[in-house]
Amino acid sequence: MVDDHEMFVDLLGQRLAQEPDIEVVATAGTGAAALATIPADVDVVLCDYHLPDTDGVTLTEALLAAIPSAHVLMLTSSGDDTVLIRAISAGCSGFVSKTAPLDDVTDGIRAAAAGESIITPDELASVLTRVAARAKSDDPLTPREHDVLEQMARGRSNQDIAATLYVAVDTTRNHVSSILRKLESHSKLEAVVTAARRGLIDLGPPD
Repeated sequence: MVDDHEMFVDLLGQRLAQEPDIEVVATAGTGAAALATIPADVDVVLCDYHLPDTDGVTLTEALLAAIPSAHVLMLTSSGDDTVLIRAISAGCSGFVSKTAPLDDVTDGIRAAAAGESIITPDELASVLTRVAARAKSDDPLTPREHDVLEQMARGRSNQDIAATLYVAVDTTRNHVSSILRKLESHSKLEAVVTAARRGLIDLGPPD
């Protein structure tokens, strides 16, 4: 008997496969099945937070340990800060509500594949406020990397950061890669949260 979760996974996979620029390479109804079937060259993993045998955060940690280059996009049913913080700390690239239109899901997949963060401004502000550190720790970032980091904390894409800082998009990507490496992060979201925890980012008011 096929349960509701497996039916949801199958239907979503079939619908995503209709997108001309998205190739569905595997679908799985459990965390164990995902680890066994997802290929090592996958670009984006769309991961439900609620799974029959585990949760999305635990699966994200296992997936990124096995496939560090993957981008994990989490399907959530709520914007609980605790869940978001755990998922970001595990390396998750962003979030899409399970009740969101399919276009939001496909847009999120494309953004994740491009290395962008997928989170609402309100969710990001709430997360950063909760994890912000009081004391500043050793700072490995250059002044320009701080400029880029602060733009990342505002949820901006690489193109928007490049336009704001008057630099090339490739230069921005290089700065982002350096920030992720120095902060030992899998995603832009994780880097921003890590920086906030260490007191390396100025959480000023949003634009």
